[in-house]
Amino acid sequence: MTRTRNTPRNTPRTRNTRNTPPPPHTPNTRNTRNTNLPEEPEQKKISKAQARFRRQAGDAADAFMQFWRKTKEEGAIPTKYKELMQLAIVLVQHCRPCINLHTQICVQVGCSREEILDAANVALAMGGGPIFEYIGYLMQALDEYLPEKEAGDV
Repeated sequence: MTRTRNTPRNTPRTRNTRNTPPPPHTPNTRNTRNTNLPEEPEQKKISKAQARFRRQAGDAADAFMQFWRKTKEEGAIPTKYKELMQLAIVLVQHCRPCINLHTQICVQVGCSREEILDAANVALAMGGGPIFEYIGYLMQALDEYLPEKEAGDV
């Protein structure tokens, strides 16, 4: 929210974007509390700290979150593919909690195990050997959120 000319500098500003839910066709990726999938303890701590930052940091943080949510909306690229791209990016960026979160979101939006592993291969090809270590975190998250079927399972 921007100040008008007549608003004194020390007047508290209200933000109405913080509690605005994402559009119905966008997965709730702020924290995955509305799913049956558990949130990793490390991610839970990070989510709480991020919420504190948004409350204290002001308009810039809110503007970033609005932008971030906007990029998750269905557009020329379907949400499923956007999430696979984000997963590949966080692998290349070596962000362990992000790997867990985006693996979970990929499962929520309907990505198959094969699609997720294919995205990991793209990340490995682009990021090289260091990515291989972080694929271990991906596999842990994948086994938690989308367990591999045993032979004979229907």
